Amino acid sequence: MRTFSAALITAILISVVIGIFFISLGTAWLLEPPYPPQIHILSPEVDKTYEVSSVVFALDGQHKAVRTENEMVHYQFGFFNFSNVQYWLDGALIGRLENLPQPFSTTLAELSEGRHSVEVTARATWDGGYHDGVRVFAQYASVSSGKIYFYIDTAAPSMPFLSPQNQTYDTVNIPLNFAISEQVLWIGYSLDGEANVTITECVSNITDSYGEFNIVKFVANTVLTGLSEGSHSLTVYAKDTAGNTGESETIHFTTTQETEPSEPEPQPPTFSAALIAAAFVSAAAVGAGLLLFFLWKRNQ
Repeated sequence: MRTFSAALITAILISVVIGIFFISLGTAWLLEPPYPPQIHILSPEVDKTYEVSSVVFALDGQHKAVRTENEMVHYQFGFFNFSNVQYWLDGALIGRLENLPQPFSTTLAELSEGRHSVEVTARATWDGGYHDGVRVFAQYASVSSGKIYFYIDTAAPSMPFLSPQNQTYDTVNIPLNFAISEQVLWIGYSLDGEANVTITECVSNITDSYGEFNIVKFVANTVLTGLSEGSHSLTVYAKDTAGNTGESETIHFTTTQETEPSEPEPQPPTFSAALIAAAFVSAAAVGAGLLLFFLWKRNQ
């Protein structure tokens, strides 16, 4: 009797286990959705330059996945659910969400000047509902938005002068050379308080690469020609790609026209008084000698 009871209990347990297995098989069938889950960063925009230090950070996730009919399956849609959502600024974790609201936004405040990157990572599950009594879903351990790069530029460009300097030049053609701290959309100068003159040529740049970042140095070279003699003032202006306008210091300098030395005019020959006196004495002596010789001859 005990043997029969033990066998009956064993058979019941085996039946329960087999039943749970088939129930699980019918309600947990893993299947790939039509395309993987995606997280979209709506702001900041790719490669955009912002002239403020605070930028809205907004994102959403692909919530609905549509699958068309094919020979194997016949269901129309499913839903993605995101969990363990993390968002990163310049490679550092700055926030975490248990799930992803649609959409989500926050503010990135007090950003430094220069280039930045943001990225969102998460886990995702896809629930395709039931199809012929079978539960369809999939799991993704890691989903990424990919890095989005943007720029912060709140500072106006600076333009230290290389030449001219606060000094006097013996020419009326002065080289105008200065460095520019960043890439600019427009650059010009004002001479003696007159209207700005746009510099359209002779602006070059040198780019130094440091990993993902580039440092660009701009140098402008032109010549101020035909300046009038006297004192002058010079100021350079520039507008960067974010719309910030910078102004250099004002340089005061003086120009003088360089002249070639003139040749001396020819002068009449001059004789010293001693030479004239000697010639006069010599002439007198010769004359006296001739007179004495004439008188002697006459008395003979």
